[in-house]
Amino acid sequence: MIRLELLLEPDPELDAEDRERLDRQLRAELRELDIDSIAAVAGAPPPGGAKGADGATLGAFVLALSASGGVFSTLIETLRDWLNRHSGGHRISVTTG
Repeated sequence: MIRLELLLEPDPELDAEDRERLDRQLRAELRELDIDSIAAVAGAPPPGGAKGADGATLGAFVLALSASGGVFSTLIETLRDWLNRHSGGHRISVTTG
């Protein structure tokens, strides 16, 4: 089992609503992969008046996937494709551990 931390860093010029939309789109695509689990990283409580009230850090995910079957390379290719389709200064960081 491989555990990965993934962080979406949207273009800093996007507003909060667009950041949240990107977060949802990326998470939906990741769920289509053969990943054992995906969970949002718990973060600080959102500021008062924020739309998201789940206390998760937008764009931060923990993934668990099988160490065999090419799932990791499929994940990286999916992330690369996603970035290419969404123009802008977005970045995705992947950390293993």
